[in-house]
Amino acid sequence: MKCLPDVPGPKLAPFNAKGKQPHIDFIECIGNGLHSLVWKVRIDGKLYALNIFNFYRQNPPNHVIEETLLSDAEEYSYFQAIPNECRVYGRLKEFGQEHLAVRSYGYILLHKSQENFLEHHYNKDGPPSRFDIIFETGHRPKGIHGKCIPAIVKELVDISQEVDPGQYMVPAHIPKLYKNLKTLHHLGIYVRDLEHWGNVFGDRYLDFSQAWTAPHPALTKQCIENAPYFPGLNYHPSSDEWDLEQLKVKIKKEFESSTGLGKARWEREGCRAMRLKAGKEVIARFEAVGKGKRKKGTGQFEISRDGLGRNQLEEVLISCLVGSERMRRAGELGGEILQEGAWELFMAIAISLDNVHDNLTEDEEALAAEAMRVLWNERMRVQFKGEPFSEPPGVGATSASDVIRAEVVETGPTHMACTITTVADTSGLPGGLELIQVLVNPRDSHLALVTIKYIWHNKLPPRRWWYQSAAIWVQLTGRRLILLKMVKALTKEDWGYVDDGMASEARGSMRPEL
Repeated sequence: MKCLPDVPGPKLAPFNAKGKQPHIDFIECIGNGLHSLVWKVRIDGKLYALNIFNFYRQNPPNHVIEETLLSDAEEYSYFQAIPNECRVYGRLKEFGQEHLAVRSYGYILLHKSQENFLEHHYNKDGPPSRFDIIFETGHRPKGIHGKCIPAIVKELVDISQEVDPGQYMVPAHIPKLYKNLKTLHHLGIYVRDLEHWGNVFGDRYLDFSQAWTAPHPALTKQCIENAPYFPGLNYHPSSDEWDLEQLKVKIKKEFESSTGLGKARWEREGCRAMRLKAGKEVIARFEAVGKGKRKKGTGQFEISRDGLGRNQLEEVLISCLVGSERMRRAGELGGEILQEGAWELFMAIAISLDNVHDNLTEDEEALAAEAMRVLWNERMRVQFKGEPFSEPPGVGATSASDVIRAEVVETGPTHMACTITTVADTSGLPGGLELIQVLVNPRDSHLALVTIKYIWHNKLPPRRWWYQSAAIWVQLTGRRLILLKMVKALTKEDWGYVDDGMASEARGSMRPEL
């Protein structure tokens, strides 16, 4: 059995490298989600969690369809749940970072008798559900799995270990989750599903069914530039911060290309440059610009080989970042490298529904609408000096100051998205997309979580390093204050918390995206 998926990039090996089908004892179903069932199973005398994936189709974003010409097999391998998980776990294994997630031991393809057992289990328990799509042959894409049901063997974790069934994301875990998420982003993994309560366990991540892992067609320059919420976003598969906070990342000097370049190696060329060689041929060169501990500059990048394909170019660029970081950490490459990239900020506050005003306790959507109205009005009061809204803002609602402009671009029963545009290019303030979401914990009806996720692009403003840091600090502090103001408006008394550890980990919550 080969590693999956069958496209360039990281891959997950089969559970049994020799291809022998293991005997599986299905003990009990312990969970289900949009994309998979989770069974407690016994394989060769050991207990595991078996994620059995259905064929629920995840369509690529429209701008990706317009910019790429993917075959059906490629679309499946880049955008569906099982390949998404395989690529993430393959990348974690490459860099020795498997502790960031619940451990995976490989994939298996269920044979017919195992499928019959599962089908009988679900057909006897009630009316059809979305899980019936697992057993309907007509829904199965040919893709990379033929007609077999795919599954991933994972570590079995005991959810009952949690002190409170509703505390999947307890305040004590938030700083470490931020730190781990930052590391995932450094590795080119974009999780894309952080709001769901069940996607984390302790300080580890459970679910990567919607994750994108570089190289990926949705993360190319053309796709990012034409994304509906980022009309001016510039693609760069890199970060401007490589401090992994003393985490041990295995960075190899040589790597075996997955796109046909052969065995390649980045080596130093002088004191400020390096080159990528495959055999005796030089494929690319990179020169660091800027010197000193505080002064940072851009890097000069040059492709020496003609005729490289898109996937090969992406592999060269990403390997350049890894190689430059290896040399920087070893003291071989002078200067630090500041590069463009998309950044993400995530902040949350918990609200006790026992203290919420009585007219908001019966309806989750009413609570969400009032929360979004208060947050918008607080932004108006602090930044725009505008008139307050008596209803939640709708699509097209705008507010502007001399520096920034906000516009609501999407609304839903429990979420709102708005673009933040920098009016003055010299302000140094980042513009981007802000998503506000209100979640009532399904396992604890007395607790709600209001989250703010802000994604922006760092365009290297011509400012000193301390000014850029201060501008980003403003993004964190400002949103923290409006969340606290929202709690005061929604509750009978000032009750709520933004975990103190989160404030102290402020810079750790800022994450570059590939």
